Amino acid sequence: MALALPSKPSKRIVGFQVMMDSTLRLYCVKISESVVILCNGGIKTTNKATDCTNVSSNFRLAYLIAKKV
Repeated sequence: MALALPSKPSKRIVGFQVMMDSTLRLYCVKISESVVILCNGGIKTTNKATDCTNVSSNFRLAYLIAKKV
């Protein structure tokens, strides 16, 4: 299921599942148990996110946001 953010007030995303061997990486900043800043992501092709051209900029942005918050 795909939803747009922000979704309609009557819809609530309870959770989602990513397979353990997936190369998909989504980055976020956890503010509290009920507040999460969802950033961006992509397909990670290297062991370290900072070395991957697909996700390095998304990882760095999430890191910078976390430092500012």
